[in-house]
Amino acid sequence: MKIRPLSKEHPQVKTFIEELDALNLELYPNGPNYLCPAEKLDTILGLYSGDELKGMGALMKKTDYAEVKRVYIDSSQRGKGYSKLLMKALEEEAVGQGIKVLRLETGILQKAALGLYEALGYKRIDAFGEYYTHELSVFFEKNLFAV
Repeated sequence: MKIRPLSKEHPQVKTFIEELDALNLELYPNGPNYLCPAEKLDTILGLYSGDELKGMGALMKKTDYAEVKRVYIDSSQRGKGYSKLLMKALEEEAVGQGIKVLRLETGILQKAALGLYEALGYKRIDAFGEYYTHELSVFFEKNLFAV
């Protein structure tokens, strides 16, 4: 697997975002859904197997942090550790851009994601930015320059 920059216009980006949105609406039909279009993303990284795009993740820059958005692994590739590989690449990209803090929001029903973020050293925090506290949401932060 290789990680490469990905264009917002890549046709698979739209497909992955549609799949993510459908999953979120299925899991949380009456909950908050923070659906973010590709146009709002600043950096997108793609996870490739040969020439085939198998996953993606993105950063959306804010004033004093960046938010991790749209982390997605194709269903045929899940459970192989690729989301960890993708998250590490997003962290390295953020450091390269001088971003010191990453934040993210996920849902309580996404157990694999919760485990991944905690294993990578993300700490639970209160709602941030435009988010609000909700029983279905979990918020995380990681200081990339912590000693």
